[in-house]
Amino acid sequence: MGIFDFFKGKRSQPGLTASGSYDVHIPEDRFVCANVGIEGKPHVCVLNEAVMEVTPKEPFRWYLSLILGYDHTVGEEMPDKEDTVRMEDFCDYLCERLAPDSSHPNALFLGRVTGNAATQMMWYVNNPGLANAFLQSLIESGRYPFHFEFVMEEDPNWNEAHYWLDPLKQ
Repeated sequence: MGIFDFFKGKRSQPGLTASGSYDVHIPEDRFVCANVGIEGKPHVCVLNEAVMEVTPKEPFRWYLSLILGYDHTVGEEMPDKEDTVRMEDFCDYLCERLAPDSSHPNALFLGRVTGNAATQMMWYVNNPGLANAFLQSLIESGRYPFHFEFVMEEDPNWNEAHYWLDPLKQ
């Protein structure tokens, strides 16, 4: 099983509907870094542990996972320096475009996991239709630095966030 298979999960896109109106508390981002082994290969995680303090979580019930692959890797299938910088810039661009209004963001950045010649970027999304439209237009434009795939699915219990962040509490 490759990293794409490990991260991808279901391939179908969900029925995309917007959430209702909520008064949501969104704390300042607080990132932690961790080196982990996934299927015997080293990975670097940059995770936003503050997302667990979002209340209520109901409006951000859609989990968005975007996976990009690298052509140029160095030891242990990690991206080389140039691809790392391009990935970080692309991640920043995606964060800005998925949540352009910091007072009323459409997406909350959960984090990214890099290893096995790929990076998985993860968000929780309020209006999946807007996020999907942006990503589809990006794909159609052809203006992106890496081949990528994404999946968006309902995760009302934030199981993916718990999967990545709960081990940090131990």
